[in-house]
Amino acid sequence: MSHTRRGSALIRLGHSPDLAVRAHGWPLLAPFALEAGALDWVADLPAAGAAKIRMSWRTNGSTVSVHAVGRGTMSDDDRKFVRNRVRWMFRADEDLTEFWQLCRTDPILRLCAQSRAGVLFRSATIFEDVAKTLCTTNCHWRNTKRMVAALCSGLGKPWQDRSTDAAVFTFPTVEAIAHADPAELSRSGLGYRATYLKEFAASVLEGRLSLDEWTRISDALELKDRIMTIRGIGPYRADHIAMLLSHYDFVPCDSEVCAYLGFPPRTSPRVLQRAIERRYSRWGKFAFLAFKFERHFRNCNYVDCQ
Repeated sequence: MSHTRRGSALIRLGHSPDLAVRAHGWPLLAPFALEAGALDWVADLPAAGAAKIRMSWRTNGSTVSVHAVGRGTMSDDDRKFVRNRVRWMFRADEDLTEFWQLCRTDPILRLCAQSRAGVLFRSATIFEDVAKTLCTTNCHWRNTKRMVAALCSGLGKPWQDRSTDAAVFTFPTVEAIAHADPAELSRSGLGYRATYLKEFAASVLEGRLSLDEWTRISDALELKDRIMTIRGIGPYRADHIAMLLSHYDFVPCDSEVCAYLGFPPRTSPRVLQRAIERRYSRWGKFAFLAFKFERHFRNCNYVDCQ
């Protein structure tokens, strides 16, 4: 990360930040706000507290410019925190050379190699990604967005936008969710998911579950088994969380996958899984990326970014 003007910085990537953000819906969930060529993030900085961080890029570029909105400078601790979190969210250390080599001979996915696509944006922490994944359980995407926004406004820290006098909020801390009133969580629209979320937060807070250990697991099946020890996380959501941790071996099977592969609704997950394995087996550990970006470049990917 190199510094430009006071309080701003540049993070150079080996892939396209634009496609990392626009190829799926995660950047549309609070505490993020997506605009043309920019993504705002309401972050809880170690020294300054709640702040709005703007990440911007050129459509065909590979550099993310980062600065704090309405703030001239940041402390060294805050600057280091932002640098590390932005690198994590954009997967700055991920090398997709092997995937792009496989893509070069595919009539559709060669576009991945040409445009340096393959990275998918993730949240600032593993905890936040798991919490948001729990909010995708048995509901439409619009309800997921509503639940996550309610979590932020109800339990997050506010940042006041001086230009509009409106408040936006950070994602709540582990402590805030673990200590939240279950009834209050339910009223936020989480319903039965509130119990799962509170239990998950408590297990992290009390040290019964170490999310950092997940980053050191190289075997995808072992990681998936660990993830599924969380109550409320089944195979589909475990596959999704594993993908956010850069394990692309599995394609999460849901109604969107069913429709894309041409199967009728309520098709058995086992039948879907066999179809996925036949279609994407040659991609090996990159099966999910092949599936995801095939849909993206065919304009069959459900992302309400438009």
